[in-house]
Amino acid sequence: MKHYASFFWLLICFFNINGQGLVLINSYNLKIDEPSDIFYQENSNKYYIVSDNGYLHETNEIGEVLRTARFKGTDFEGVFQKDNIIYVVEEMLRKIYQFNTNFELVKTTNTQYNGGRNKGFESITFIPERNSFLLISEKDPVFFREYDENFIQKNEFIFSNLRDVSSVTYFKKHIYILSDEDRTIIKMNTNFEEISRTTVPVINPEGLTFDDEGNLLVVSDNRCKLYQFSYPW
Repeated sequence: MKHYASFFWLLICFFNINGQGLVLINSYNLKIDEPSDIFYQENSNKYYIVSDNGYLHETNEIGEVLRTARFKGTDFEGVFQKDNIIYVVEEMLRKIYQFNTNFELVKTTNTQYNGGRNKGFESITFIPERNSFLLISEKDPVFFREYDENFIQKNEFIFSNLRDVSSVTYFKKHIYILSDEDRTIIKMNTNFEEISRTTVPVINPEGLTFDDEGNLLVVSDNRCKLYQFSYPW
C-alpha cells in the first residue's frame, strides 16, 4: 500500500488544479551544498546559483560549477542579474550585495526588516513595467516590498496566499512566486494579481528561473539537485 500511495502522490504532484502539469525533462546533481536560488543568464546556457552557506557560483547548463566568488557571505538566499550587476540577497544580515560579472563585490546595501533573523528576504527580481526591484520575505508574514533602482523603498504589502516564499522571478511580463512549504508556483501579472497555480513535484524547492526556451529550472536545497521542466504555458 505504501508503494501505491507514493505513486498516487507523485501523480498528483505533476498536475495543477487546471489539469496541467510540469513535465520533467532532466535532473542533475549539484556539487553545491544547500542551493537556495538560481538565475539563468540570457543566451548563455549558464546559471548563477547561491547557497545557504554564503557562496555565489556560476554553473553550466547541467549544474557543473565553473567559478565561485571569492567573497563569502553568511546566508545567501536570492540571486538576480540586471545589466552587468549580479544582486545577491543576504537573509540574516539584511543586506543586498552587488557583484560585477568578474564576481568582484562592488556595493553593499542594508535593508530594514524587523522579522525573525532567519525569516528575512528570500528572493529578488526586477519588474520593468513597474521600474522596481521586488524583494519578498520568507514567512510570518510574507512581505512584498518594492524598491527603486537606488533601493529606496516604494511600496509594501502582506501576501497571505502562501505559507512561505522561497523564490521569485520575472519572465515574459509575468511574476512567478515559488513556495517551498506549499510546493507551488503562483503566476501573477505585474499588478500582483494571481493568474494560476502549478504544483512543483520537488522536495524542498528553493529557487526558480526560466531559460531561453521557456523551460522551468528549479533547485532543491536538501537534495542538492537541479531540475528542468517544461512549463504548461
